[in-house]
Amino acid sequence: MEASRVSRSVEARVAGGDAELVRRAQAGDREAFGRLAERHQQALFRFVVGLVTDHHAAEELTQETLLRAFRRVRHLQDPERVRAWLVAIARNLARRWL
Repeated sequence: MEASRVSRSVEARVAGGDAELVRRAQAGDREAFGRLAERHQQALFRFVVGLVTDHHAAEELTQETLLRAFRRVRHLQDPERVRAWLVAIARNLARRWL
């Protein structure tokens, strides 16, 4: 199998796993949200530090992103788009910080 197909296959499995974690979190499973946060925390931090260029601020903004997501996960209508949703929260927080 060529590398790009393998990469797409892995991405699809991760996205499917994320969607299941979101559904569980929406049902009140805090451990599921914790696993979801662990999966995305580093990528969110890298994204935010690229915007604000301040490591301390990026750490704080990443934590605030995950806190807001935790509080609002029940409102996420499309669990398949959780990554885009998290990035949007992070981007909005970073813009306000700037």
